Formats: sequence, C-alpha cells, structure tokens
Amino acid sequence: MSQRVEEDLLELQARLRGDASGEALAALISRFEHLGLDAKRRLDAGVPPAEFAPLSNVMQAAAAAQAVVSRVWQGFHPAGGAR
Repeated sequence: MSQRVEEDLLELQARLRGDASGEALAALISRFEHLGLDAKRRLDAGVPPAEFAPLSNVMQAAAAAQAVVSRVWQGFHPAGGAR
C-alpha cells in the first residue's frame, strides 16, 4: 500500500473516530451513494461493452464503501446506533 493511501485511510479513520454526531458519516455515505447511482444511471442508459464491467465494479465498490464506513463508525461509536 502506498504511503499516500495509508495517510488517506488514517485521516478517514480519525475523521470517523471524531464524528460522534454522525454528520461526517452521513456525508461520506451520501458521496458513495451518489457515485453508485451515477454509475447505475450510466449503465441503465446503455454503455459500450468495454465500459460495462468497470461501471458495475464502481457500483459494487460504492455499496461496499458505504457498508465499511458505517461499520467503522459504529466501532468507534457503539452507542450511536446503526446508521
């Protein structure tokens, strides 16, 4: 893993740890949701075969990212409830 990726992940982890209100979590989930929806809209509109797999991967990655950040946030804030 590159140093830049490690730094980004540590920054994200710190951001989620300090987010007792869940506002940063909600913003991240919204960003990933929009990313996945944009990929879905493009797929639904029809794309060349070479673009189908990468866009499908973006949809799956966006959904996985939502689950991961939510789980990480819940690990830091177990009394905060499910988001």
